[in-house]
Amino acid sequence: HQLDQLSGQANGAPPQPTLALQQRWAQQMPTLYANYCADLAAHKPRLLDSYASTNAAEFFAVAVECFFEKPAELQQDSPSLYLLLRDYFQLDPQLWNLSH
Repeated sequence: HQLDQLSGQANGAPPQPTLALQQRWAQQMPTLYANYCADLAAHKPRLLDSYASTNAAEFFAVAVECFFEKPAELQQDSPSLYLLLRDYFQLDPQLWNLSH
């Protein structure tokens, strides 16, 4: 929520590092959220905790948590969401070697 609130209120649209990503975010994130909520309503299994359906701010917060804790699973469940978060953070947690 701290990242989200950098742009004012928590609304699921944090400030973006580039204009291109800001435009991509504005085009894709509302659809990703709506599709996620529709899947939950249809009882389709999704990776993100159902609390993410509360509102766009919670969707972003839960997605960020999942991005860092279960990156491979998130990429499998929602490739577009994974790519948006990867580009937002400018890093790919799947490349981290955490075995040391």
